[in-house]
Amino acid sequence: MYRDLQQSGDFTPETTVDRSCPPRRLQDLQRGQRIRLVADSVPTSHRPLLEAMGLCSDCELHVCQSKGTCILDMGGSRLGLSESVASSILAVEIRD
Repeated sequence: MYRDLQQSGDFTPETTVDRSCPPRRLQDLQRGQRIRLVADSVPTSHRPLLEAMGLCSDCELHVCQSKGTCILDMGGSRLGLSESVASSILAVEIRD
C-alpha cells in the first residue's frame, strides 16, 4: 500500500506534489495544508495499524492539528497520531 512518493510520477495535475518544498515532519506543518506521506518515513512497526485505519501514502490528507497530537483529515474521517509517531513521519505538500 505504501510507495515512495518522491519518485512516483502518477500524480494528476490538480494534485501534484510541490517538489520545491522538502519533506517535513507532520509536527512542522500548518493547519489546513494538503499533504501526502513519504512512504519511507512511516515506521514499519506502525504500518499495519495505520493501514487498518485507512492511512496510506497515496491519500490526500489535510492537517487539522499538528502540535501535540497530530490530527489528519482523510476525506471526512479524522485520525489522531501521538506526538511521538507524528514526529517520525514525513510529508510533502500538494498543490493545485
